Amino acid sequence: MENVMENVTEKGWEIGAVVSDDAGQCRRARCILALRCPRIAFIHCFAQDINNLVKAALNSAFKILTKKASLATATLNGSSSKWLVRAQAVVLAIYGKQLGFINLCETRWNSVQGCFAPLLRVRNALHQFSVRYIDDPEFPEGLKIFGDTDFWENLKSAEEVIRPLSNVSYKLERDENTLADVEPQLRLLERLCGYGIYFYRRYIAKNDEEDIESLLVDFHEWYRGSFVDQALVRFNGDVGQFWSFAADVKRESKLPRLAAVILSIAVNTATCERYFSELAAIHTAKRNRMNPEKARKFSVVKRQLAFTNKKLIDGK
Repeated sequence: MENVMENVTEKGWEIGAVVSDDAGQCRRARCILALRCPRIAFIHCFAQDINNLVKAALNSAFKILTKKASLATATLNGSSSKWLVRAQAVVLAIYGKQLGFINLCETRWNSVQGCFAPLLRVRNALHQFSVRYIDDPEFPEGLKIFGDTDFWENLKSAEEVIRPLSNVSYKLERDENTLADVEPQLRLLERLCGYGIYFYRRYIAKNDEEDIESLLVDFHEWYRGSFVDQALVRFNGDVGQFWSFAADVKRESKLPRLAAVILSIAVNTATCERYFSELAAIHTAKRNRMNPEKARKFSVVKRQLAFTNKKLIDGK
C-alpha cells in the first residue's frame, strides 16, 4: 500500500484519503501508515461491510435456499449444449426473448441478487420447463426445484431482503460515486431496520410483557443493593457464587439466569494466543535439531519463568 501511495505521489497526485478492505493485513497497514502520514485519512471500505452484511443475512435464514438456487444456475450454465438450450427455448416461446442466468460468485455476495433476479424473471417458463422434462431419466437433480412452489416463494422473499443491500453495494463499488448517490439507499435500509425494531418490540410487549417488567424491577433492586440481603452474602468477590445464591433465594426472578448467561461467555482469545507458539513448534518443521516435544517443553518453561518473574516483581 505504501509503494502505491509513493508512486501516485510521484506522478503529482495529492492523496487525501486511502480506502482499503478491512482484512487483517489491510487493517494493520492502515494503522501503521496512519502514524507515518497523519495528514491522510485511512478508512476501511464500506462496500465490503455491505457485502459481509449480505453474506450474514443469507447464511442465517436463506442458507439452504441460496445453495439450491446456486446449484440450479450452475447446472443450467454447465449444460450449455442440452438443458440450457431447452430452458432458453421455453423462455423464448413464452416471453419472446432469451435471458441468461448468472452464476453465484462465492467471494462477492452482492452477486446473489444477480443470481436470484434472472430466475424470478422467467419463473413461469422455468416451471413449465421442469414439468415438461421432469420424467426424463437424465433430468438433473438440481433443476427439479423449478417445479417446487415453495422454492419460488422463498426465492422471492430472499430477493426482496437482499435487493436494497445489493443496490447500496453496487453504488458504493461504482467509480467516481459520491455520498449523494448512496444516501437514498441508506435511508431505505434505515427504514427497514426501523420496521424490524418496531415489530420486535411489539412482539416482546405482546408475549413477554410481564417477564420484561419483572426483570426491570429486579435490575432496579439490584442497582439499589436491595435485591438480596447483603448481610447474608459473604463470597469474597466470587460473582458466580453470589448469583448462584441469588438464584436459590429469588427463584421466581430471571435476573440471576441472565447474569449466569453473561458470566458463562468465555473470553478465550488470550488463551489461544498463548498457545500459538506451542502449536507452531508442534506443527512446523523441526528447527535446530529439536523434536516437537523438546520445542514444546521450551515454551512451557519460558511461560513458567515469565509467570515467576511477574510474581517477584509484583511482590516488590
